[in-house]
Amino acid sequence: MKSQCAKRFAAIIALSSFIGCDEQVPDTAQQSSAENSVIAAQIQEALFFAESGKAAITEAYMSQGKWPADNPSAGMALPDQLTGNYVTGVAVEEGAIHIDLGNKANPDISGKTLTIRPAFITANPLGPVSWLCGYQQPADGMEAQGENRTSVPEPLLPPQCRS
Repeated sequence: MKSQCAKRFAAIIALSSFIGCDEQVPDTAQQSSAENSVIAAQIQEALFFAESGKAAITEAYMSQGKWPADNPSAGMALPDQLTGNYVTGVAVEEGAIHIDLGNKANPDISGKTLTIRPAFITANPLGPVSWLCGYQQPADGMEAQGENRTSVPEPLLPPQCRS
């Protein structure tokens, strides 16, 4: 017997085809809330990995006056030595942190990257550093450092990582 939710979803699909809406529903919209919760927890592990990197990168930037080019210049272990259940590596590149997802990660995010970038006040580059997650854009008067290589589908990211 179909659940109420499954019946409603089937009715919505039938209604959309009846009114001439033949666009495909994106896969991310069809995911169960349980699956989304699992993905959210896996993304949280990636964000946890970024925390120590943010501190190391900020310290290196403040003491050297330039963004660290790679993990060793930020005082961090090599990318393949920073792994977890859902993270296959954490690489620093020109101040940006690129977190590669994989290992036991959900197939929807496995093989994808989440980037965390520093942002600084354009008029005061050695002032406070803020951090941008994923597709987030810097505020007016601020500039992001490093390339954003985020490839995780935006709907799967937490709100603070969306544009």
